[in-house]
Amino acid sequence: MSRSYEMSVEITGIDAARREQVIAACCEEWSFSPEDFNNGTPSEGDERDLTAFADGALCGGETEEKFVDRFARAVWKANAGHCQVIVHATYTEALPYDTHVRDEADFQAWSGSAHLSS
Repeated sequence: MSRSYEMSVEITGIDAARREQVIAACCEEWSFSPEDFNNGTPSEGDERDLTAFADGALCGGETEEKFVDRFARAVWKANAGHCQVIVHATYTEALPYDTHVRDEADFQAWSGSAHLSS
């Protein structure tokens, strides 16, 4: 059974040289398109920050928390390092929404045990 969501993401502090890889990773993990990110341009000229939102569905019993963990790990891997990942998850069939933040401590916990190859 799938559940409809709108995911709004804020990713800050990425490696500007890896911007396209981070966007591609986001698009693989959710129904984003590259044009969804900051309307296709960096916000206020800062190539280290990304924002986007798109509708999609969580399937197979995946929880919001598991999605956010999967999404953050894909972003960190594509970025080859830490950046802050904030996901505003709006379950469109039953509002309101929850906000989930993955910060440097989460990155350190993940990278220390899973390394960037996972």
